[in-house]
Amino acid sequence: DKTTVVYSVDVTWTDVAFTYDAGTTVWNPSTHAYDAPGASAKWEDAEGSVKVTNHSNAAVDVTVAFESANNGTATVAVDNGSFTLNSAVDTAKDAAPNATATLTASGAPTSDSKLGTITVTIA
Repeated sequence: DKTTVVYSVDVTWTDVAFTYDAGTTVWNPSTHAYDAPGASAKWEDAEGSVKVTNHSNAAVDVTVAFESANNGTATVAVDNGSFTLNSAVDTAKDAAPNATATLTASGAPTSDSKLGTITVTIA
């Protein structure tokens, strides 16, 4: 008996528009440069997540990865970035197999542009 595999996977993102407050810099006339931001430099919104839910009749492997755009020392750590979700056979729709990857920004960007690219791969 041959069963056709049907893939149906939901990917739900929280807001991953991270906000960095560079604090204040002070002109230093002795060095002719701005002093680095003090302790007031911080991430205001530094966390997001990607939830993947499997409604398929087969297991799926999921990878959530971050590729840096080389914006200063800023980076995004991915916690729980690789997992396998069992098939949804014999589960209620609201109890379908799922997992969440957490994205956390850190470091200091040097420009007001993207930190990098987040990719979700389902195989």
